[in-house]
Amino acid sequence: MTPKEVLLQLKDLREAYRRQGFSWHADQRVQYEKLRKLRYERVAYMHKNGLVWKGPNKKEVKTK
Repeated sequence: MTPKEVLLQLKDLREAYRRQGFSWHADQRVQYEKLRKLRYERVAYMHKNGLVWKGPNKKEVKTK
């Protein structure tokens, strides 16, 4: 499953959660947790390998 498919399925499950009065069916909850775990693993991999931009490097400017 590609990262894009994971995100799309998570989005669909969140929308279904709202439509259903903010409650899950048992199989939906299991699927959501599985997809969430895949997403967290992907993000951890990207952080570990330096593939995430963490903001600008602030260099102190010395003024005279």
